[in-house]
Amino acid sequence: LLLSTSFVFGVVFLFQLPLERIAQIPGRWLIFTVLVSGAQFLIQMRLTLWQAANQPVKYGLLRIGQSVVTAAMVLWLVKYLDMGWQGNVLGHGGVMLGFALFALLFLAGGGWFSGKCSKSYAKDALQFGVPLIPHVIGGMLLAMIGRVMIANMLNVEQVGIYMVSVQIGMALGLLTDSFNKAYVPYLFRTLKTVDSKGRRALVRSTYLYIVIVTLIATLVGQFAPDILGIVAGEKFRAASGTLIFIATGYAFNGMYYMVTNYIFYEKKTAYLSGLTLGCGCFNALISYFLIARLGVLGAAIGFMCAQALLFAGTWIIAHRVHPMPWGKALFYRMA
Repeated sequence: LLLSTSFVFGVVFLFQLPLERIAQIPGRWLIFTVLVSGAQFLIQMRLTLWQAANQPVKYGLLRIGQSVVTAAMVLWLVKYLDMGWQGNVLGHGGVMLGFALFALLFLAGGGWFSGKCSKSYAKDALQFGVPLIPHVIGGMLLAMIGRVMIANMLNVEQVGIYMVSVQIGMALGLLTDSFNKAYVPYLFRTLKTVDSKGRRALVRSTYLYIVIVTLIATLVGQFAPDILGIVAGEKFRAASGTLIFIATGYAFNGMYYMVTNYIFYEKKTAYLSGLTLGCGCFNALISYFLIARLGVLGAAIGFMCAQALLFAGTWIIAHRVHPMPWGKALFYRMA
C-alpha cells in the first residue's frame, strides 16, 4: 500500500496539468484523491478481515458510521458553509482519512501488524492481486469514462445532469454490493461441501436474485421523473430518460457479482482481468459514438451495454472454471 500510493502520488504530482485538462478537475484535488484512495484501502482491509471472520456487527458499525458522518460533514460544508462541490469532495475525503486512522488502530489492536514479512504470503497475494490490475483499470473505464467524455465532448454542466442519474442508480449498486459482501463467505463455505442438490439450489437462488434486481431497475426507470423531481429538483427531470439505462446497468453489475464469485473462488483472476479491460475499452468506444449522436443519453446507454457484456462474459468464464448446473437447475424438481 505504501509503495503503490507513493508511486501513484508521484505520477499524479508530475503530470497534474495534463490530468487536470482531461478530468476537468483542479490538480490539487487530484493529488488529494490519491491520499484518500490510500485511506480507503486501509478501511477496506479492516472490513475484509471482519467479513472473512463473520463479524457483521463490527463490519456494519464501521460502514454505517462512516456513511452517517460523511453525510453530516458534507451537509455542513455544502449547505452551511456554502463550499459547493469542493465541500462535497472535502467532506468525503476528510471523513475517509479520519476513519482510516480508526481502521489503522483496529488493525493494530487486533494484532495484524508484525515486524516479520512472509514471502509465501506475499507471493500468494501478488499471484492473486497482480492479475487484477487490468481488472481494476477496466472497472475504472466502465465507471468513469462516460462522465470524462461528457465533460470533454459536451460540457461540465451536462456532467452534473448525468451524475444525478448515476447517484440515484448507484443506490441499487450499493444494495447489490452489500448483498454480495454478505453472500461471498457463505458461498465459499458452501462450495467446499455442497452436493448436486445444493448446487442446483445455489443456481436457483441466483436466478431469483436476477429477477429481483431486474424488477427494481424497472421500477426505478418507471418512476424516474418523480424520483428526480423529489431528490434533485424539477430542473433535473430532464435526466429521467438516462436513469432507466443507468439503473439497468447497475442491475447487470449486480448480476455480475453473483457469477464472478466462482472465478474468485478458483483464483482464476487473470481471465476476469482481460474481460473487464476489454469491456472497459468497449464502453469507451461505444460511448464516444453514442455521446456524439445522443448526448448524455448516449453515455447512459453505453454504460448499460458494457455492464451487460461484462455480466454475460463473466458468466461464461465462471461456468468454464467452475461448472454449475445453470441449465439443469431450471428443469429439476425442487425435491
